[in-house]
Parts: sequence; C-alpha cells; structure tokens
Amino acid sequence: SLRMPYCHLKALPNDINKMVSLNYLDLSGDSLTSIPKSLYEITALQVLNLSYNVLKSLPDGISNLYNLYDLSVSYNQITTLPKDLTKLKSLIYLNINDNKIAKLPKGISKMKALSYLDLRGNKNIKLSKELGSIEQLYEIKIREADLSPSALVKLQGWVGEGKVYIADY
Repeated sequence: SLRMPYCHLKALPNDINKMVSLNYLDLSGDSLTSIPKSLYEITALQVLNLSYNVLKSLPDGISNLYNLYDLSVSYNQITTLPKDLTKLKSLIYLNINDNKIAKLPKGISKMKALSYLDLRGNKNIKLSKELGSIEQLYEIKIREADLSPSALVKLQGWVGEGKVYIADY
C-alpha cells in the first residue's frame, strides 16, 4: 500500500511501474495534472484513488489493471473516460463524481461486477439504458440537478427506482 494524500505531488515518476506488487494507491488531494501510462503496468493494483486532483483525462490502457476493483477519480476536471474502462471486469466501485463527464463509455454493460456508481456533479451527463443490464449494480448516486426530470425517470426505469440514490450534496 502507498498512501500519499495531500502531499502536493504535481507528477508521478514514469518508473512508478517498478512497484510491481503495489495493490493500494491513494494519491488524493494532490496537484496531479496527468498520470503516466506506466501506472497501468502495475497489474496488482486493486484500489486507485486519484480524487481531488486537477486531472483532465485518464490515459487509455486502464484495462491493464485487471485486478482493480475500486477506482475513484472524483473532484477532478475529467471530460471523458477511457474507452477501455469497460474492460475492467473486476471493477465494483466507480466514483467519478464532480467532474465534467458528458457521457459514460459505450459498453458499460460489460462491467458485470460494477455495484456502485457515483455520478454526482456531472451536469447533464448522458446515460444509457445499458446500465440496466448490469445485474450487480446496487446503487447509482446522482444529484437531481444533474439530470432533466425525464432523464431521471428513464434512469429509474432502466435500473429500478430503488437503486437510484438522489443526493442533495
């Protein structure tokens, strides 16, 4: 495990991949503007927390983290998610709240283990009925202000009303 929250890191070393047995990485609250692709070579990684940084994107290749079950990138400036995110078959927890994400990647229904999805703060995010195909999906958090009333009704119809948690915060 490596926990370095609020250490004011501006960058990660490109040779971070030498930490081959690292399974938990917390870099929340730093000043990261990007992450090196070499991070995705740490295939033992199970938990990755990059929340509260200034990331605008995540590089493609995240599917190499096939053991990853918890990904948190909340409170960044991310506009799109990597296309290969949907190949993370072990991902259970995905927190992308308070970014600028316009839509979820196509093929999100392939993420069969996904149980928790936090979408709060992604204004007018376009959702897909694919979400209804994820049987393990237990909870989706969203703010009422993030969706139009008709989009919220559609979401509840796709996944079930009891699975949508409408947050005030």
